[in-house]
Amino acid sequence: MMMRRANRGYTLLELMVSAAILAVGLTALIRSFTAGTNTLRQNEKRAVGVVLAQQKLAEIMGTTELEDGIQDGDVEEAVFEGYRWQSEIQSLTDYPNLKQVRVIIAWRDGQRTDDVRIDTYVRVPPESEAGTS
Repeated sequence: MMMRRANRGYTLLELMVSAAILAVGLTALIRSFTAGTNTLRQNEKRAVGVVLAQQKLAEIMGTTELEDGIQDGDVEEAVFEGYRWQSEIQSLTDYPNLKQVRVIIAWRDGQRTDDVRIDTYVRVPPESEAGTS
């Protein structure tokens, strides 16, 4: 008696289940790549903001007089379009020989505004020391 060989193919149900599993896996993979790309872009903008803030702080510290007040403007280099800066210098009432210098670099990231802030304190010589060399 001859036995009949079983059909070794896949059923339609098995193919549909494997296609569904593949679709779910690919969707998750694509979302993780998209999230990674967005995070990379945000980190790049933040790194640029930190460098611009350091440059602006160095520019302010290079001035001979640190006058109290707030100034702001656009970052002038065309490469950094969309970045704005603000600096604030203020004397500290409890410490007359210290000034607080704050630099903020801000940019639009989609619907929200993000920024980087750098604060430092600078010793200002008293009036009696300022005129002596």
